[in-house]
Amino acid sequence: MAETMIPEHSDLAWLAGLLEGEGYFGMGNNGANSVRLRVTCRMTDKDVLRKAQAMTGMGRFYKVNRDNGYYKAHWKDTWNWEINKKDHIYALIVALYPFMGKRRGVRILEMIETYKTMPGRWAS
Repeated sequence: MAETMIPEHSDLAWLAGLLEGEGYFGMGNNGANSVRLRVTCRMTDKDVLRKAQAMTGMGRFYKVNRDNGYYKAHWKDTWNWEINKKDHIYALIVALYPFMGKRRGVRILEMIETYKTMPGRWAS
């Protein structure tokens, strides 16, 4: 398993810019009164997403399935970087928060507060 890490300041600023524009910061019901946190980024620039994953050591990277009837044959391949582990998400969003715009910042604060109520978390 790859080691996870929070990037240095300049890399963190780059990552924040990427996720500010292309990322998704999500919370949803995972069934049985359980909340799921998620950070994702989907795009056609495979190298950019690989860089983001490599600098954090977090999440999984995969090619999006084109066989669902939504994608057109002439469209470029699409790639997804997805972080689902709540402790990884918490560490990342706390580090990203100072770099984010107002709308994403509000969402990150909501996610931090939600994380604090989740069972089995490691951060205080």
